[in-house]
Amino acid sequence: DPNPVATLNGAGKSTEDFQRLLGEATFDTNGALTSAKALSISYFMQYNREIVGNQYTDPKGEGWEYEFLNTLLLCDAPTCSGGVCACGYVSDHFVVYAQSTRSWRDAFGDVIRGDLGLINGAFMIMIVYLVLNLGGLCHKVNSRALLAFACTLSIVAAGVAGYGLSMWLQFEYTPVHS
Repeated sequence: DPNPVATLNGAGKSTEDFQRLLGEATFDTNGALTSAKALSISYFMQYNREIVGNQYTDPKGEGWEYEFLNTLLLCDAPTCSGGVCACGYVSDHFVVYAQSTRSWRDAFGDVIRGDLGLINGAFMIMIVYLVLNLGGLCHKVNSRALLAFACTLSIVAAGVAGYGLSMWLQFEYTPVHS
């Protein structure tokens, strides 16, 4: 839209409607909208959840979100400055900050994937600590190697139980589960 303010003024809304829908809306002496700092648009969609295999999916909703974010708003190539990222949609009048179920999943997935090495390193430190301190491998009589092995198995069992519980409760598999 080359002139979004004119389009909004042509919608026939009252100044009260604009004040409710827009952030810091300003008006001229005739009551016509001249500018606003924020506009929030919300779309509510029907949830079309289906069971595919052992997992719930919503192919219609996920397809719509993909087209909305990547094709319409160009959020697959965001522009970032000062730690704030916006969609790649270019306009001289406004900046698009999209928020949807998929955008949350994408953002948290990227953050969590970066921490996977740290999590695996923490597990390795726990296992090495158990083997060296509880194992007592250098002492032939006081060796507690089986105790260290049992502690390591309890760590593995806790992880398997967490996976099993989340799958039983039908949580969607995400990078958190990795």
